[in-house]
Amino acid sequence: MGQRMEALLYSQTTEEKVLLPQWVGIKPKHTMKLSILSVATLLCASTSVSAAPTTTVSTSTTDAVHVPLTRTVGRVAPAQRVAARHVERIAKAKGVPLGDVPYGGSRDQFWNIPVTVGKNQNFQLCLDSGSWDIWIRGANCVSPDTSCGPTRPHVNVSDPHQFKNTTLSYKVGYASGYSNGSIVQGDYTIGSMTAKNAYFGVSRFEADFDEIIDSGMIGLGFPSRSNIATQTNGKGPAAALGVTSFGMYLQNSEDGDSGVLTFNGVDETKFHGDLSYHPVHNVTQGYWSLSTLSSTVSLGKVLPATPITVDYSIVDSGTAGILLGTTEANAIISHFNVTSDGYIDCDVARTGPDLTIRLQGRPFVIPASMYVVRGTVESPQCSLGIYGGADNVYGGVLGGPFLRAYYAYHDYKNLRMGFAKAIHPKARA
Repeated sequence: MGQRMEALLYSQTTEEKVLLPQWVGIKPKHTMKLSILSVATLLCASTSVSAAPTTTVSTSTTDAVHVPLTRTVGRVAPAQRVAARHVERIAKAKGVPLGDVPYGGSRDQFWNIPVTVGKNQNFQLCLDSGSWDIWIRGANCVSPDTSCGPTRPHVNVSDPHQFKNTTLSYKVGYASGYSNGSIVQGDYTIGSMTAKNAYFGVSRFEADFDEIIDSGMIGLGFPSRSNIATQTNGKGPAAALGVTSFGMYLQNSEDGDSGVLTFNGVDETKFHGDLSYHPVHNVTQGYWSLSTLSSTVSLGKVLPATPITVDYSIVDSGTAGILLGTTEANAIISHFNVTSDGYIDCDVARTGPDLTIRLQGRPFVIPASMYVVRGTVESPQCSLGIYGGADNVYGGVLGGPFLRAYYAYHDYKNLRMGFAKAIHPKARA
């Protein structure tokens, strides 16, 4: 129990040891087929937005649409595999060579949102604020594994009165899988909001998802890097639905409640006080990202404020952990007893120190109950949802632990994010 797990990630220019705990898998991440030059051009064009003061969101309750989120929890996957996948995904998008990186199957942790396609075809799609496209499993989907599956839900787009088949195809790659197929035009609805004659993908091929994707994926990132939007009308799912903002509450599985996604407003019953705002770091990247320049991370009284060594971090509903730079991640992980196969004592969730991330002068406190990732009934081991390697690709990730601790408001119009401490049922007691 006293051993720390170590894993190595190498690039062609860096051979730095990265201490990586094991945690529940990382989610699919979209990687566009862009040239290195075009990606570099996009990343150089930063958007300058002044930080707004702490304030309240003025929204009409009649405009807000509240949609339930259900949580899918999978088995814990080896940290080397999970972290390497994530680093590989970002590296590909940035044209950073990493050489041979481990790549294997894992089952991830997601939040699903109900979506109706056409008149009455109902699906649960994986909600991903870190990608940009919407696609649904097709009836003729094939896969080399169980990604499509003969009993998995699929969409029927054969009715010409509801759907129009285009001659276009999409191809998207994620850290945990691949999907390609046809681009179809038709309606889809979430809550009371309908995207009319919108474009979406219907998969013909899927691989490496295994059992992690129920019916497909919907991304709520910025459409600048959307495979489907760039081939059609330039609209991602949010614009097609008429969404100008969304608020996100992600539940803890042990609390027994449900997550809530609120379009064009917030759910004030899910957070304390006012939202504090932070500008989006760079819209052209497509991510909801924050600058982490001059930011720090600390661990209770055992680790004082340590600089975060990456320039920005993506705030991402589809990532189950927190990705930091190598130096600060190693400093945190060294304070935990991690077994040789990557597990920690589940009591750490109850007794462990708080993790504090200070962004733009504001502290965000994440309790151990949220950064310790619990397994399933079949695989009850616990792992640490914190790992390193972000400095290899210059960007970190604030995933599930951060977004369960803090309600997150995403504002497309003003290019900003607002955060407030989330209210969970057990916190009310």
